[in-house]
Amino acid sequence: MGGLEYGEELAGRFRIEKRVTTGGTGVVFRATDLAEGGEVVVKALNVDSGPDFFLSPEERHTRTQSLRRFHAEWTMLQKAAGPGMPRPIHAQLDAKPPYLVMEYVDGEDLSTLLSTGLCSLDDVIAIAVSLLRVVERLSNLGIVHRDIKPRNVRVRRSDSAIFVLDLGSGLDKGTDDDSRITLPCEHSPLSIGYAAPELLRKHRNPDSVADVYSIGNIMHRGITGKRYFEETDTRSIQDQQLKDMPPRIDPAVYSIPLPLAVLIRRMGDPDPGNRVTVREALDYLESLLPRPGAPDPERPLKIDVTLPFRRPAGYIHAPAVPAQPSSPRRPSVRRRRRLTPVALRTLLELAESELATIGPGARCTELAIALADSSWEQPPDPLLAARARLVEADRARAEGRWAAAAEAYRHAQTTLRDTDESAALALVVEAKIGLAECLAIGDADPSSAYRLWAVAVAEVARSAMPPARLSARARELGGCLADLGIRAELEILLAQLPTS
Repeated sequence: MGGLEYGEELAGRFRIEKRVTTGGTGVVFRATDLAEGGEVVVKALNVDSGPDFFLSPEERHTRTQSLRRFHAEWTMLQKAAGPGMPRPIHAQLDAKPPYLVMEYVDGEDLSTLLSTGLCSLDDVIAIAVSLLRVVERLSNLGIVHRDIKPRNVRVRRSDSAIFVLDLGSGLDKGTDDDSRITLPCEHSPLSIGYAAPELLRKHRNPDSVADVYSIGNIMHRGITGKRYFEETDTRSIQDQQLKDMPPRIDPAVYSIPLPLAVLIRRMGDPDPGNRVTVREALDYLESLLPRPGAPDPERPLKIDVTLPFRRPAGYIHAPAVPAQPSSPRRPSVRRRRRLTPVALRTLLELAESELATIGPGARCTELAIALADSSWEQPPDPLLAARARLVEADRARAEGRWAAAAEAYRHAQTTLRDTDESAALALVVEAKIGLAECLAIGDADPSSAYRLWAVAVAEVARSAMPPARLSARARELGGCLADLGIRAELEILLAQLPTS
């Protein structure tokens, strides 16, 4: 399926790791970017690559249409690059099979988040506003997504940013190609429940209100636990979608404002001419968003989707990474930016401050992007490089990526192998404590974690003025090790740590 094998390298850069999902037109893989590090998504077209004379006329027509749509998807990905859309990285459209490479969004899809139960009202509003802003931006570019559903929405774990995935059914209204004739539900079993009625009627020139219908449906599910329509003994979902207005949510039962209940119902009007527009929906829903500085929600989802709106005033998101020009017939080439020591130090201080106050977020992401996209006229100062590694490691640890965190902690120690400054020694100790945390929790190896922790504690105790964070972090891990059953000499070692 997809013609790609595990371990295969594409363009000498992307190594296939595992299959994620298989659809009617393509196979999606996770892969490692050997040039820049990290994970990417590879989408390979599932199409017969044999000679034409082996195919029937219908099969040749299907293959031609699939290739046209795949080309159109890549063009739209590049055009749509920006907030809320995965970054396009590379394409090889004449390969066998053709494939696209995109940014991997590390997080959870909305289908998984919604399966845990009903959302809070703040959750629903935050999700809807985020999606509508993406749809409005796409609409301004002449693009209609046509297949927005929970499985195609992903919430990034690091900063709760919401991304819309899979432009395979998208329509670029500024082109004259045949991409618009493919009906989204032909390859997506969930789309029957979320696709707008005009799409089910195979309307060739839908507008952005088609995506509004899908978002209204997602809101309805977030509040009630059900889509607009469900299968009955006498009527299919599709028949109800084509003919009926959605049921109105009872404001008294679900504790929502009456205007919101009316809005969600109007978003699902079967007649696109009577449906709420993107801007009309945003004008009302943005007034319901949680304010900056608002307390944590009472019933947060696994990932707090309200966080981008509750951050303190003045919080600056990391800038969107623009798409890189790429040719369909040769590997894309990127010019790496120069990152000066002053710029690195500034980014580091912002990221370290963010980690210490609210945890990993946009500043840590910005630092990671800058390091991956940059080159150096001369190697950076080992202290700066080690601090950057520690930020990378702490971010991965906070996100539960224990293997990546452990590797970064080891790299930080290696970077400072030949440096004996006191500041460097403190960073080495911090890296050892972090690695011990990974061993204790990520690898479930408390014995190895204890041995490394004991070495780190001894080094902290020998230091004349150890940073307070080292002592606090060592104490916290000591308590964790005690809970895991490691008690021999633990109290003696803890007593060696400074108390303030």
